[in-house]
Amino acid sequence: MKLEDEELKRKILKRVPERITLGGSLFQFRKVSFIIVRSLSKTKIIPNQVSYIEIFLLLLSGFLIATGNYLLMIIGAITISISAYLDYVDGDLARAKDMVTKRGELLDITAFYTLQIVSILSPAIAVYTRTRSSWILIVGGLVSLSAVFYFIYCRQFSFSHSGQMNQRTMSTSDKGLRKKLQRKMQQIFKINITSSDLFGTDARFFVLILGCFFDKLNWVIIYFLVSFTYLFTVSCLRHK
Repeated sequence: MKLEDEELKRKILKRVPERITLGGSLFQFRKVSFIIVRSLSKTKIIPNQVSYIEIFLLLLSGFLIATGNYLLMIIGAITISISAYLDYVDGDLARAKDMVTKRGELLDITAFYTLQIVSILSPAIAVYTRTRSSWILIVGGLVSLSAVFYFIYCRQFSFSHSGQMNQRTMSTSDKGLRKKLQRKMQQIFKINITSSDLFGTDARFFVLILGCFFDKLNWVIIYFLVSFTYLFTVSCLRHK
């Protein structure tokens, strides 16, 4: 069984960038994904079915969080947690079953942008329903749009410059920026922390969950605003 597991891991990671491994994530997304895929690979379940479930759970979680009801928000946080793991499962299952398709890629992109909108806009709506403060709704909407436009911009940039820029130069620039921020954070907080730890996908996901559990969704909106401002600034500096 161990040999079969190793073969399955190699097959799953064959088309995954080298920097992504089965570990290194706060929530161990890919490790959990492998455990699920190991079971699903023996069934008739196809990757696109997993993607449809993921998108449905994202929309459901957005609705639950947007209600502003404390219990429903916690359920929504749990639901969005499940969908985050399914985001890894569908791609890994597609590679495991050799079922990578254009429709699957489209569903994956749809789920990604749904997550960006739901994870920001639904807390903003929840805060608005409680406080009737229009500014939080405006800020939440702006952050949601900025998140979508940011990732569209990054995607287009990576395609249009794929043959013009040296990957080594990009990685060196990225490392330089990360090191500068890391040194600054070490001076301020006296701890070893990186920009990925502060504003990466895991961090944004973790802040949303904490916001739901501790009912501090207004702080979640502020964090997302700071996060995407930082990401946009770094992206502009990197792409100069």
